[in-house]
Amino acid sequence: MLQDNLCCNPIESKGSLLESLRIRPMNRLAIALLLAAALFSLPLSADQTRITFSDPAGDITPDEGDAHPIDIVGVDLSSDGEFVVVAVTLAEPPMPTSLFQALVAGVAFDVDNDRKSGGQGFGGMHGDVPGIDFESEIISSVEDGAVSTSSAASVIGVDARGNQSNVLTSSDAPSTPAKGKVYTGKIAYTSLGVQSGQTIRVIARELNDRGEQHGMFSDALLTLK
Repeated sequence: MLQDNLCCNPIESKGSLLESLRIRPMNRLAIALLLAAALFSLPLSADQTRITFSDPAGDITPDEGDAHPIDIVGVDLSSDGEFVVVAVTLAEPPMPTSLFQALVAGVAFDVDNDRKSGGQGFGGMHGDVPGIDFESEIISSVEDGAVSTSSAASVIGVDARGNQSNVLTSSDAPSTPAKGKVYTGKIAYTSLGVQSGQTIRVIARELNDRGEQHGMFSDALLTLK
């Protein structure tokens, strides 16, 4: 899983690096390698209001009988002052015939950004994901095997032992119409007990990726608008 946006202001660092490089004669390849190392070593910002990830197509293991498995190629995390917005780009539009096949993505929320509180995310079944207070499932509409036309999000409480409670709400906002291959879930601030200006930890997961990382994207620190 790759995070596309790096730290806020790499331009200044890159400029100073170029100035120092002019002092020594180096070939273009060496300069390019140094620049790449400098940029990719920058730490992630702790107060990003929008975070995007990319993921290769075809890295999933679909369930037997699922002719149109969901394959994530991008995740966009943002907020709008009322909802946390999770927009998921798929390799192909989903065509589920059941609610299980309609599950687009899993999302875990550490709303106080404290790994020592909360419980294990995703039921503790997919590696160590501590500090989780709520989870959500982004769900596409079931259109009797036709292409899903919209999507919504559930909200699920997580206790200190990592047990999932009953679903707090099956749809935390009106369904969002699909835009091409993008399916979006909105989770209300009020459901998560959060407010504007608060930084929360968010972990998205590709449910059909059963590889070594269990489909887990990197932790994202999202500051809410």
